[in-house]
This record gives sequence, C-alpha cells and structure tokens, in this order.
Amino acid sequence: RMHILAAISHDLRTPITSLLLQAELIEDEAARAQMVRTLDEMQKITEETLTFMRQEALSGDLEEAEFVQLANEVCHEFELSGERIQLFPHSPIPVQCRPEAIKRILRNLVQNAVSYGNSCQIYFEEHPENNNLVVSNGGDSIPEDALEEMLQPFVRLESSRSRETGGTGLGLPIARSLARGQGGDLSLRSRPEGGLEAVLSLPKAAKF
Repeated sequence: RMHILAAISHDLRTPITSLLLQAELIEDEAARAQMVRTLDEMQKITEETLTFMRQEALSGDLEEAEFVQLANEVCHEFELSGERIQLFPHSPIPVQCRPEAIKRILRNLVQNAVSYGNSCQIYFEEHPENNNLVVSNGGDSIPEDALEEMLQPFVRLESSRSRETGGTGLGLPIARSLARGQGGDLSLRSRPEGGLEAVLSLPKAAKF
C-alpha cells in the first residue's frame, strides 16, 4: 500500500503542474484563484507524501555538530520573518547527527508552535545517553492517549485545522522519520499548564 501511494503521488506531479498552467488562463478571477488554491494544496500533499515515502533520513553519514548552535540558526530564520521565539541559553551540546536534517526538523516543530500555539519556547535537557531539545507552545492541550497518534501519517494536530493553512498531517511523521534515521527520536508530551511540547532526542557525540 505504501509503494502504491508513493507511485500515485509521483504520477500526480505532471497533471497537477499542467492544470496549474491551464488555471492561469481562466478569465474569471475568483474562479481562477480558487482553482489555483486547490491545485496548490494538491501539490503540497503530493510533495509531502513523496518526502515521507523516500525516507530521506536513511542516507548520509552522521557527523558531530553542536545542538544549541543549530537551534540558534533556525530561531534566527524565524526572527527575520517577524516571529518571536524564546530560546533559553545553554552551554554547547555536542551531538551525532545530520545537521541539515536536524534544522529541517526544528523548522517543522517551530512552525507548528508559532502557527497553532500562542507562544514558542525552546530549551534543552541533558541525559546520560542522549540530549533533548524541547519545543514548547502554549496552545491547546492534546489528550494523552492521542499524542502518539499525532505522529502517524495524515493525522492533523487538531480536528479543526484546515489544509488551506498548510496542515497535511505529514510534517510530524517526516520529522520523526528524519530523527529516527540518525539514531534519535521525536515524541510529544502535554504541558501541565496547557499546551504541547515536542521533544527531539539525539545521541551524544563521543567527543567534540
């Protein structure tokens, strides 16, 4: 079933692109805009499905990197676009990872926090075998029995989320796949005071 879904998503790319070009020729402005929005949505779902199926995290060697610096770089990107992210200071944390994949995960987690919560804080937890980066937001809480489900493909964080806002239900599964592909993991936990925390766990570097 997974291979069939990947094949269908791949084959949809060309007709969607063709329809987008044709839609631009529609004279009725309102109809044209609605069709382009729908096709853009289909294109986004198709591309995210392909990304999930490719398991991109399973290729490439791990290297030593600095966890706090990676978080700083991602936060700076969001701050340039006007978002307010609170990154709690921490001493350098060496980890074994694929840096670009980690930044991609962090972008996903921070984007979720600023889009569906009313705040975004990032802090670190150090453990004997691994280090955690926690992205916390003050939005609505998720029932404990639904937290794992939120990390499954095509499940969206909230039943009211519209795909027009960018929710396809693949962002978190892709992030978890990327994390697990380099020896880490991604989990969710509720905050006692309300809201949600995404926990990215990475193995410690042997040395730095």
